[in-house]
Amino acid sequence: MVKFTVVSGNASTDLAKRIARKLKSPYIKTEKKVFPDGESKITINQIPKKSIVVVVQSTYPPVYLQIWGVKKEQRNLQIF
Repeated sequence: MVKFTVVSGNASTDLAKRIARKLKSPYIKTEKKVFPDGESKITINQIPKKSIVVVVQSTYPPVYLQIWGVKKEQRNLQIF
């Protein structure tokens, strides 16, 4: 039997939890920190072993702001 682990970004935690319940799989919460210069750090609290990782994250435009969870005040960032 295939074993899944569900990891979510900050924009899709409720959906990820529901998917994990349906799959009867563990859900791993991530932590996000945005530094004053706009750089982001995303930490996965547990490292899933011997399982297929399912990442659940909204990609509604602008995509890079959803993935990294950038605050509205920081939307003047330029991505190169």
